[in-house]
Amino acid sequence: MRKYSLIVSFVILIICAFLSNTPVYATETEFSEPKLVVSSYEIIEGTVANGEEFTIKVYLSNMNQHVTAYNVVTSMTSANNNVVIVDGKSNTVYFDIIEPGNTVDFTMRLKMLDLDNNGLAVVSFVSTCYNPNGYENNMESRLTLTAEDQAQLDIPSITVSENAVVGANALVSVRYSNTGDSKLSNIKMKIEGNIEEGQKVAELGNLEADAQKYTDYYVTFTEDGEQALNISFEYQDKVGNIHEISGYEYSLNVYPYVVSEDSEYILDTEKIKLGMKEVYMLIVGGVLLLALMVAGIIKISPNYRKKTRK
Repeated sequence: MRKYSLIVSFVILIICAFLSNTPVYATETEFSEPKLVVSSYEIIEGTVANGEEFTIKVYLSNMNQHVTAYNVVTSMTSANNNVVIVDGKSNTVYFDIIEPGNTVDFTMRLKMLDLDNNGLAVVSFVSTCYNPNGYENNMESRLTLTAEDQAQLDIPSITVSENAVVGANALVSVRYSNTGDSKLSNIKMKIEGNIEEGQKVAELGNLEADAQKYTDYYVTFTEDGEQALNISFEYQDKVGNIHEISGYEYSLNVYPYVVSEDSEYILDTEKIKLGMKEVYMLIVGGVLLLALMVAGIIKISPNYRKKTRK
């Protein structure tokens, strides 16, 4: 009997030793709360600026690697209500479940009503969810939205000549202004068309906020007929971003410089030109005519007659 008792005790010791070395895996219910945070965001359309609308894409992550979040409700709010939902949409989104370590995303169309003096606005996303045991959890993530530079080039007017001549200057006049609140740099006017290559980019320089300039620029056409000019603009804001404005298209008639007899055009600039020989002959003839007139005046004067009688 004593022998069997020792054997049983030995077996029990072995089992206890085995159990003490076996890892104990925790179940997700032992971790009480999911951890929902806004892990990132991006502005996919529009501009973060006073009075402007924009679309924000938000990435919501469950940072807890063990606990599932159920019945997730996330709402957007902002300090002083300076960022609001547009188009009558809801400021709340819902997800049935967010698995441990997973990320979901959603978009909202917002409008910026006011920014602080530093060009910032704080937006909060408050998430309510339940853990597997049915306990409610509330979490908040705050985003600080930085306003984009509001420098903006405006083109109130562009004037292009209706007619031109191949090889002669054609006028392009442009009035441009900075309607933003910071300086614009490296403003360029780009012109596409059958003009000389060196004239396709005009450097317009810089423009301070609320300033306006007017520039006359000349181009030379290389082909005749009905010609098109496509004009666009490029400029740089204070943070170095490059912006472009396009869509200005113009059409004008370009006449040939030398007109052949069978040409449909009636303009012939060569006919109004005088060569150097003709100009020289006109000058000599004028001098001779003036000399004859002076001689005639002297001959008929009284003093001249008295001298000749003596």
